[in-house]
Amino acid sequence: MRPQGTLVVVDNDHRNGEFAELLGGSSWAASQGTAESTNSWWAQRDAVRTEVMSEWRFDTRADFERVLRLEFPPHVADPWLADHPAAQGLSYGYVLFSVDGAVTLEAAGK
Repeated sequence: MRPQGTLVVVDNDHRNGEFAELLGGSSWAASQGTAESTNSWWAQRDAVRTEVMSEWRFDTRADFERVLRLEFPPHVADPWLADHPAAQGLSYGYVLFSVDGAVTLEAAGK
């Protein structure tokens, strides 16, 4: 990061949206950490947390199923798809963590 620059990191929101529900049901997603551990790590670095709600939307159910199965293993994707038979998308929250380089340098005493 350049001096006086801003670092912005985009992460999955583990709290909001249907995608977050799928993450919560996936054992492999647990290795990414919890919302609390991620938020704590960024807070220790004086990051600003901004939530953004979005969605995945597809023209066909088949396209949606293909993408969901790329993101999640069958034991996670298939039950969700069965519970949402008309879905052609889902709600997806993401989080922006931003760290201002000037603030970081000041905090470091430089």
